[in-house]
Amino acid sequence: MGLLRELLDNLREQPAQIPAQVIERWTGREGAEWLQKLLEREEVITDAAVAAGELRGALVKLADQAAGRRLEALEAKSRTGSLAPQELEEFHRLIMRLGHRDARGG
Repeated sequence: MGLLRELLDNLREQPAQIPAQVIERWTGREGAEWLQKLLEREEVITDAAVAAGELRGALVKLADQAAGRRLEALEAKSRTGSLAPQELEEFHRLIMRLGHRDARGG
């Protein structure tokens, strides 16, 4: 997840015209071999809007999974002690967020 976020931030700042530019920028960095393998693959989705939608959906799913794990951690902590005010606020936000997604079927 961190690698993908860093890659997207980098591409916003310095757009690349071809995959080779991205591979060269990342040579010697952590995750470079994974990016190279990914960028060398044949494109499956050729429509940029469809690809953006798929990426957005995948990122939402990853964020929901992380939020779910955090909610579980807060629930476990609340069983053995009390939550700090910030944690309690986060707990309520996560319940509202994840409950809203569940209601939509997400």
